Amino acid sequence: MYAGAAITALTLLISIVSLAFFGRSGATLRLAGSSQPFWVAVTVGVAGGLLVIALWLWMARATSRGRSWARLLSTVLFGLATLELVSFSEAPSVLGLLFWAPTWLAGLGAVWQLWRAASGVFFRGIPHDRARPAVAKMQR
Repeated sequence: MYAGAAITALTLLISIVSLAFFGRSGATLRLAGSSQPFWVAVTVGVAGGLLVIALWLWMARATSRGRSWARLLSTVLFGLATLELVSFSEAPSVLGLLFWAPTWLAGLGAVWQLWRAASGVFFRGIPHDRARPAVAKMQR
């Protein structure tokens, strides 16, 4: 999940640099099927990218603490990302796929790790932060 956040941050940075280099402040960009002023499209894109990074980090923290709801929510978010990837209203561009494919693959890897048998043991039973004192007592 941390890799997904890093990949998203990298693609956001590349997008910002590309727009700053190639974009013009008086231009319009297509956003959600309608033309928007350049600064509106960039602001929405940056805010969306930061939201995705925050979601990656939140899910990484929650799953590392053994929260089973985070495993389910991570899977749902991956499903929504998959639907977004396959439901482009137009044929996806090669550049669009180059940005989405690494992020999607990171999500696939994260979901696969979350649902392995060994992960099930981690998410069941006594939370690991409460189990440590009991383990220490048994070792004495």
